[in-house]
Amino acid sequence: MSQTRSKTCFDESLKQNTIVDPYQNFNVSSHVTEINNEDAQHIWGEQWESLKLVVASHEKSDSEDTPKLPDAVVTGARRLLHQLEAERVMPPEVIAGTADATIVFEWHDWTGPKIFRSLEVISETEAEEFIRDPNNNKTTLEMVTF
Repeated sequence: MSQTRSKTCFDESLKQNTIVDPYQNFNVSSHVTEINNEDAQHIWGEQWESLKLVVASHEKSDSEDTPKLPDAVVTGARRLLHQLEAERVMPPEVIAGTADATIVFEWHDWTGPKIFRSLEVISETEAEEFIRDPNNNKTTLEMVTF
């Protein structure tokens, strides 16, 4: 499996990838598929609730496994969720806190090309983007700004 440090973007079909400038601002819609207007309000309400639960569980526990989340990470996760919602893309299937005191957003595409992607929010404006595409035997790990 190859490791690439440049930014990998996928087209809407998620079958063709291209390498772009790793220093450009993160564009969420180049990574996930758009959703229709009918489902958007319900879906995004659930995402906001998931984020609230993650923050609350880390706030309440503050243990080694669920450390208190830094304010910058919580602010960054909210900013990213707003951006995803505004761009009308498919919401993440998972929003979770980590033992590293970060918040991760995950997309699992098991029906088509089986691509896994995640954004791990590490500050107010940055996340680590991880994409695993077994179809091309490609794994990408990249710092992105949003």
